[in-house]
Amino acid sequence: QFLWGRAPAARRESPSDFASLVTSPLREEAFSRAKPAQKAPHEVGSWPSLRGLRGTARCPLQKTFTCISPKSMYNKMGYDVDKMLSEGKLTLDLFPRKGKNTHGFCFGVEAGKDSRILANLTNNVISLDTLNHEMGHCVYDLGISTNLPFLDKRAASPAVTEAIAMMMGDIIKRENILSDIVPAESLEKFKHDFVEAEAGFIAKSLLIIEFERELYKNPETNPADLWNDLRSKYLNRSDIADNEWATIPHYLSHPAYYQNYFRANVMKAQIYNYLKSELGEITENKASAEFMNENIFELGASIDEYELIKKLTGEEFSAKDMINIFE
Repeated sequence: QFLWGRAPAARRESPSDFASLVTSPLREEAFSRAKPAQKAPHEVGSWPSLRGLRGTARCPLQKTFTCISPKSMYNKMGYDVDKMLSEGKLTLDLFPRKGKNTHGFCFGVEAGKDSRILANLTNNVISLDTLNHEMGHCVYDLGISTNLPFLDKRAASPAVTEAIAMMMGDIIKRENILSDIVPAESLEKFKHDFVEAEAGFIAKSLLIIEFERELYKNPETNPADLWNDLRSKYLNRSDIADNEWATIPHYLSHPAYYQNYFRANVMKAQIYNYLKSELGEITENKASAEFMNENIFELGASIDEYELIKKLTGEEFSAKDMINIFE
């Protein structure tokens, strides 16, 4: 019922104020990714079920790191999150509960009209990244023109929508949305981690992609040995052969998909640098939403992904901006 929003009328409620997701103060200790996630004073298990409540957002975690910035960040870009909720265009199921899918994802039910997020947020920076990321998918889905032909009512490509989502997830390390609540020294260290994280992502992605490709080419290969060989090649780490590869759900849920994340990583750098050159810090410019809607989202799949990049940035798709991150 939650997935499709078909609840009896008696169970429907008016959307609660999204502000509780984002206005609570940050506790400095929550900023450390090294510490295990702490349960908030309000136990997640006590959170009212959202099943069947279309266009709803509730947050029992009144004072957590995870719930600080998404609404304010997107509002500053020009997105009216409360309106998305009140119109039933956005549905959020954000916190763990017994029997719930443990993954995190966004799914667009109807382009321009209905986009939904399922997540399992905890009190840490990874969850903040997750919510910003999935909201990136949502604003893309909801920005697609409803006037397009049916087959064009989708993102330009899986890589483009991932690029937007990854860019939004990165914002906490690239712009200053946390500057009012995080000590300057801590924030500087946190933002410096971006370059290291990018390098790690590239290496791990190449490992994951080549492993899948080689396994399809040679299905009789011992996967544990193959994984260990590639782990040594890309991560300079050689351990006892094991089945670490099996912890990656995409091999089953999204076969031959992971390269889209890698291409998205290249695209997001090119897109973000162009947006910043036109708009400044996109989280400080109310025109950002309109600009992205008109130049990216509204076009849906009516334009090829590489044509979109060329039309938007004026340059061919290139890894130049991604490489420049490491200079």
